[in-house]
Amino acid sequence: MKDCRIIFLGSEKVGKSSLIHQFMEGSFTDDYRPTVEESYRRMVRLPDGNYANIEILDTAGKSDFPAMRRLRIEHGNAFVVVYAVNDEHSFQSALSLCRLIFSIKGRANVPVVLVGNKLDCDTTRKVSTETATKLARDEMGCSYVESSAKCNLNVDCLFDVLLLKKVQQEEVQDGQPRKTRRSHSSRSLCSQGSTRKQLQRNYSVCSCVMATSDKKKKHVHGCKIM
Repeated sequence: MKDCRIIFLGSEKVGKSSLIHQFMEGSFTDDYRPTVEESYRRMVRLPDGNYANIEILDTAGKSDFPAMRRLRIEHGNAFVVVYAVNDEHSFQSALSLCRLIFSIKGRANVPVVLVGNKLDCDTTRKVSTETATKLARDEMGCSYVESSAKCNLNVDCLFDVLLLKKVQQEEVQDGQPRKTRRSHSSRSLCSQGSTRKQLQRNYSVCSCVMATSDKKKKHVHGCKIM
């Protein structure tokens, strides 16, 4: 896969920066600091076993100039659109951002993952898994992942799903599809405490729903990105 620029989009306080920091550093903090715009670089092992450099752009949650938002999308190769499962407004905003991405980039082979974050706040959930999955699959035609940056649940997985879609996109463009190797090793859901046990009871490791052309669910389990 060629070098990839991943754009994180979503409302403020949905956990975009926390997801990135958990992926990059394996750390989480409850302190909130508004993001202006930050960029990160890392080499990752892809689902097909190859390596590539990725750049992650963390964007501001507050509304910015439409021209700047369009420019970021135009220069992006893959997109993670984040909302909080306990915030209906952030979900509607995420859907609008997905539509904007597709209007600018087109729908053909655009790697987009819609992420319902803050799964550790499930008791105050406002957006059901079923609703989000149906909209992602049927209307958006994109993948859907539920995560918890706080508990490190499905953080690696959302990147695995996104990069898998990017690899598949390039294979289609090159006209040379390859078999993709996937790791099936499981990972801990959370770092400690009762939250881990509760989430382990309720959610399987890496239950990431990917939309397919025939609208059937496909799941990717046990991701490993280094």
